[in-house]
Amino acid sequence: MSTPGSGGDMTNLFSLITPWLSCISLLGISSECSENVCSEKFISALAWISSLYTCEGEIFLSSHSEDLAPYFVKEVSHNHIENKRNKDVKALLIENSEFFSMLENIPHFFPDLQSLSAINCGIKELKSEDFEDLPNLLQIDFRSNKIQQLPMNVFEEVPNLQVIGLSLNPIKYIAHQVFDHLTDLETLDMFGTNRCYNKKLEHNKTAIASELYDIYRQCPPTFEMLKMQLGWHVIVQKLEKCETKLDEAFSNLMYCETVDKHHQPANDKPECFASLLANLAFYP
Repeated sequence: MSTPGSGGDMTNLFSLITPWLSCISLLGISSECSENVCSEKFISALAWISSLYTCEGEIFLSSHSEDLAPYFVKEVSHNHIENKRNKDVKALLIENSEFFSMLENIPHFFPDLQSLSAINCGIKELKSEDFEDLPNLLQIDFRSNKIQQLPMNVFEEVPNLQVIGLSLNPIKYIAHQVFDHLTDLETLDMFGTNRCYNKKLEHNKTAIASELYDIYRQCPPTFEMLKMQLGWHVIVQKLEKCETKLDEAFSNLMYCETVDKHHQPANDKPECFASLLANLAFYP
């Protein structure tokens, strides 16, 4: 088996999982599987799936191409159980591999995914393009990867997300308003991120909404994120406004000191300090 970056195809095993009493199915990719296995299985990470039937097959990945991203789905075997097809797959589980960034072309094979999980895959970044053409996604799980930041609009393609798993990632920076539009979000797991926000909020939309301020405060955006979000000219305008306000505050401070030194009437002092406070209490 070749590995990413070696120039050849990498073969992983996947499992198609279908509950006995519903049409939801799950495909999983793992580099640790070594033979075809069929078994009944319970996946705790997918709370809405209880009894699952598992059959494992193969998926082929190509690590190099002039026209496509470094890691993309080249081909998927079709040994589905019972008359099931790729379009019936509702959840994709990828684990214990080294992809560095999300695989391309996933929607081409599995267009109706509701759950996408890539666990312990060495992923370093997430982009909004990773979720394009997956409008039905309700759950994503990227735990135990190497993600350090969440850029602006990373989840704009998947506004119906209900569950986001980002635990055990070295996340340090999050762009403003990344989660704000996700009105259905009820579980946000950032436990074990260590560098910033370190909590798991589960089955509670209200708690998530109330925690957004702390998340953005503890995981501030990078300067590059602010430049992209606000536009460089807007940042310059705000800095100029700050400078103007500080100049006005300094002038008022000097005037207040003059009033105090010359023992001017007491009724001048409240007006002086009120003006000073007005200059200090601003937000650019």
